[in-house]
Amino acid sequence: VVEKKLGEGGMGAVYLAHQRSMSRAVAVKTLRKELVDSDEFVDRFMREVQVATALSHPHIVTVLDFGQDTDGTLFLVMELLEGEELTTRLARGSMTAEEALLIAIQIASALEAAHAMSIVHRDLKPDNVFMLKMAGGGTFAKVLDFGIAKVLDSESKVTKTGMIFGTPEYMSPEQCKGVGVDHRSDFYALGCMLFEMLGGRTPFKADTPMALLLAHVSTAAPRPSSFGVSIDPNVEEFVMRLLSKEADDRPASATIVREILQKLLSNLEPAAAEVSAFSETRAFETV
Repeated sequence: VVEKKLGEGGMGAVYLAHQRSMSRAVAVKTLRKELVDSDEFVDRFMREVQVATALSHPHIVTVLDFGQDTDGTLFLVMELLEGEELTTRLARGSMTAEEALLIAIQIASALEAAHAMSIVHRDLKPDNVFMLKMAGGGTFAKVLDFGIAKVLDSESKVTKTGMIFGTPEYMSPEQCKGVGVDHRSDFYALGCMLFEMLGGRTPFKADTPMALLLAHVSTAAPRPSSFGVSIDPNVEEFVMRLLSKEADDRPASATIVREILQKLLSNLEPAAAEVSAFSETRAFETV
């Protein structure tokens, strides 16, 4: 039973609903009817989402059911998440390196599970990462919309209004050029997100979506430090590697991405502990 609308985006709307059979609250996501323009599209959507429902991972939202309503509306029934989108968190400002790396590790872990099943997200962005409210605090991210992005991307084309599928701020050069996209495109998007988490802005800004696409293709990515951001040099180097124009210059797998991020985080933790201890000592001395 649908109770109320929770939000609306470019692909459709999300509703709060009650699943009677399990006596629990769930989220129902519907796709805009204009996206459902052929039986072939619907069939492909059903196949891809069926694969996505097989994904079981702590950092990927659980899809409980899917189908098509009598009026043609495609829908997904998902676990209900409480918290906020990463977009909302970023609107409050950049993060500490520790928080940004922890979120990136969790996203990489989700990609690791998806890529193992040959599922490429293709529209990874802060809107598709949800930050759960955790008892006692802490950071716990869930990636949304695996499967949906792939089937929509396979149908993408320039429309009469000049729109294309994807989010220009986070699209890889190969995606911008409309050539073959594989799992390494997700790493580029993760690089854009990590850049934003650390620096408070995306690597490229432009007046039009087309100008953004051209920048991803032909303009060298700036360094976060060039905007006055204080960042560990090793972290910055890895961000730049993720933002490589050529997919071959990025890490070969999500496992490698996760392991490097974990190493970077572990290297930061001793320094963070020293700063904390120093601050406590100074506070004691001033009492």
